[in-house]
Amino acid sequence: MKKIYNFFIATFAILFILPLTTFAFGFDEAIMLNDQDTLFIGEIIEIGNGEITLLPQDFIMSLYTVSERTNPGGFRPHQAVVPREFLNSNFEVGDRVLASLNNIDGEKFEIAWGMYRINWVNQAGWQVWEVDTGDSLTGAMLSDFVNQDGRFKYSVRNGMVIRHQGDSDIVIYDPNPPEIQPRIADGRELLRVVDGVEHAPLLEEETGINMVYLSLGLPGLAFLALCAWLVYKKSKSNSDI
Repeated sequence: MKKIYNFFIATFAILFILPLTTFAFGFDEAIMLNDQDTLFIGEIIEIGNGEITLLPQDFIMSLYTVSERTNPGGFRPHQAVVPREFLNSNFEVGDRVLASLNNIDGEKFEIAWGMYRINWVNQAGWQVWEVDTGDSLTGAMLSDFVNQDGRFKYSVRNGMVIRHQGDSDIVIYDPNPPEIQPRIADGRELLRVVDGVEHAPLLEEETGINMVYLSLGLPGLAFLALCAWLVYKKSKSNSDI
């Protein structure tokens, strides 16, 4: 009986932890932690012979590094030539790009974590970079990372991208309408950025339901079922005595 009990407890622990933990080390996290030889905003100046030649214009290096490279993010070439065959987008001469590259030799590079179009756009009266990754969440995160010159850390909670800026957590991307989106995560009030402007936090309405419990899902129900079964078995064995 004890072995069965320990097995169920271990199984529940795994099921409970998995939904609350992010194991993926995606391309956006890798870029923002200097896991490349160089990261820059540049212009495509030539396309030919299966290669794309880039002219770097602004190098970006995060303040936070987990890469084991000798000089992560510190390589600053005058030009960079990359193979075209592994790029999904149809780039043209004159396009601006955000390029994450690893050096092969001299001006020869390979794609590290991607090359993405980047546009200079107006946002609430400010000119900012907008990175096109093909995904709104990662695009918003990398765009803010670039515009903030790599100074901050980021996380994703409840579908929101959050910039950790000193003692403040600032929502920079929110997939839900502002009037219904909770503004609290992990018990902390969140500042919001709407069209590039920071707004004071708005507290979520009291509903009697903690959003953390809603995220438990099936593992939580499985645990409750297990507890009920154990109580039933114990009470049954006592009644048989």
